[in-house]
Amino acid sequence: MARITEAAGLTGWVRNQSGTVRLVLEGPVEVVDRFMKRLESELPPRASLEGVHVLSREFVKPSQVSEMFTILDSASDRSMRISIPADLAICPQCMKEVLSPSSRFYRYPFTTCTDCGPRYTVVETMPYDRERTALRDFPLCSKCMEEYTDPGNRRFHAESIACPVCGPELAWRGQEGNLISAEDPLEEARKAISEGAVVAVKGLGGFLLVADASNREVLKKLRKRKNRPAKPFAVMASNLSVLKKQCLVSAEEEELLSSPEAPIVVLRTADNPSLPLDLLAPGLNNLGVMLPTTPLHLLLAESTGDDSTGSFDFLLMTSGNRGGEPVCTSNEEALTRLKGIADFFLLHNRRINLRNDDSLAVVNHSGVQIWRRARGYAPNAVSLSFPLKKTVLAMGAELKNTICLGFDNEAVLSPHTGDLETPEALDGLEQVVKNFPEYFGKAPDTIVTDLHPDMHSTRLGMRLAAELGVPLLQVQHHYAHALAIMCEHRLKEAVALVFDGTGLGTDGTIWGGELLHVRETEWTRLGTLAPAILPGGDAAVLRPAIQLIARFWQQGLAVDKRWQRRLGVTSEELRLWKTQFERRINCYTTHAAG
Repeated sequence: MARITEAAGLTGWVRNQSGTVRLVLEGPVEVVDRFMKRLESELPPRASLEGVHVLSREFVKPSQVSEMFTILDSASDRSMRISIPADLAICPQCMKEVLSPSSRFYRYPFTTCTDCGPRYTVVETMPYDRERTALRDFPLCSKCMEEYTDPGNRRFHAESIACPVCGPELAWRGQEGNLISAEDPLEEARKAISEGAVVAVKGLGGFLLVADASNREVLKKLRKRKNRPAKPFAVMASNLSVLKKQCLVSAEEEELLSSPEAPIVVLRTADNPSLPLDLLAPGLNNLGVMLPTTPLHLLLAESTGDDSTGSFDFLLMTSGNRGGEPVCTSNEEALTRLKGIADFFLLHNRRINLRNDDSLAVVNHSGVQIWRRARGYAPNAVSLSFPLKKTVLAMGAELKNTICLGFDNEAVLSPHTGDLETPEALDGLEQVVKNFPEYFGKAPDTIVTDLHPDMHSTRLGMRLAAELGVPLLQVQHHYAHALAIMCEHRLKEAVALVFDGTGLGTDGTIWGGELLHVRETEWTRLGTLAPAILPGGDAAVLRPAIQLIARFWQQGLAVDKRWQRRLGVTSEELRLWKTQFERRINCYTTHAAG
């Protein structure tokens, strides 16, 4: 703002004020008016203008006009709107500097500017200024301070900037967490990856497990260590050119991959790809791929300087966690929880204050669809078509959990929390539930949970409502799904067909495939799938063959040897399930599609 204001020949001042920009302009009326008309087109490429509110226009005497344009310290006003900026992928200018031997940022893995780098993951409190982020641990050197205070520099007031002199540093540790003396930890990591090692890398919003995506043996090793026999892995392509040799990439997919959000994008694989897809994405004809999102990602892929290890076209990059746990964020946590999975650890000393996974997206006939809304997108607010009368904290469900804080005409979704089946996942949920209202200065007036009393998110919501002394609202699971879609598409009434397997119904049974008529203040269940017996409850969800066999029996059909072989079921298992079914032992009724 200061740069474009000075370029227009205006004086005055600007400051951040609780999520808004407060701007005072001084100059000839026609110059001010022309500036305001061109303001949006003059903003940096990754800035957005949500609205302009002119508070006053006053004539000032020439003697009262400021001599220069100044930036005032940020001010916090809890009555004002607050927003937390999302993390952004490395920009082309920083990428060029990182790979240029003549740049002072050459091979520096924490290079950023106003157009890219960490935001949400390093914030401690609002408003967003360096002294209130994890970067306060790294005072700026004279050269960085010069760029930080230069209105003509793209690092002008870039809160996350750092360089090799004053910024975070890498460290190299062994499988047991032992510190290994290394002149260049990055070079050691690349060498280890080339030799078939799994390296745990501390990234932007959490740890990643990194390996050579073309090495079949290391892929087998990692699947065994993570106990992940079939779930697909994501990979990182070093650039679009190598990616297009393995996958079909449309213009829209290319734009999405190269965007500031830079999510993992699910792409169709090309004919006869050289990557071992049977190990990366078993049984699928698509692959989740991203491009380098940070300088560290880029430098892991590219061979630079005197590094004797060649460049990697593709690196496997999967979440740094054990099955069911959230991604590790601290060095201490990773050294403990990833022991036995990672062969080495590439760490750094910049704190990750808030966990943030990679986002996941797909491009289909209707455009871009976000499957996991995290880095690059969260916690950007979703605009509502109506104002909320109260501040609402919605706790999310048990699986694929995400919370939402609603206030005014905005809904702010947290990054993907994940499945709430481990103590670590519950700790992560409690952290974001605590931080979100504090950061936005919005104490919840109402807590909303799922109708199911045994969900961990429901239990936490009930406890929180009691502690705060605010009402608790419980919403039926499928009705909530319908409302979310209606909110996204700004509908006031809809007939919704909702398929989700285990939502507790208002009648106490398990709902699944539901036809609902939803209006603004009420809803009706118009229809449902015929009830089916679910022997063993969740056991039948983990072993779908049980569901199919139970439906056979429910219709009076026999399960012959041919079906046993197709479903991989032994005669002893079949006998036990038959007894369970006939006697209704631990059997539940479900309306799910299966």
